[in-house]
Amino acid sequence: MNIGDKIKEQRLKKEWTQEQLGQLLNVSRPTISSWEVGRNYPDLEMIVAISDLFGISLDKLLRGDREMTKDYSKKLRWNKYYKVILGVMALVTILAAGSLAKLRWDEQKYRDNLRTHSWKQETDSQFPDEYK
Repeated sequence: MNIGDKIKEQRLKKEWTQEQLGQLLNVSRPTISSWEVGRNYPDLEMIVAISDLFGISLDKLLRGDREMTKDYSKKLRWNKYYKVILGVMALVTILAAGSLAKLRWDEQKYRDNLRTHSWKQETDSQFPDEYK
């Protein structure tokens, strides 16, 4: 029996409608319906709230729903990958920003050196066409 069936079973034992259960959990009636038919699963916080509301253990609520446990395991695995990818992207961004700052600093140092030694900075119009 999956978690959706268990939620429906417990709801019917209490003689609650999906609307009433939704109000108690602060979710919509269609959300309750989608849990009960297995289209979606409640998140972990909601599972704890459902367990508390029905007065049943998490073990009893979750045991036997292999589909949901596989889904959560897969999501946890992907979260690890996302964190690694974000870390690599942040590192690349920092390195690129650092390289750009170094290039700007070198350019400014070069221009200051030119001014210090009285070199004239050429404009594009002063260069022959073959150098453009």
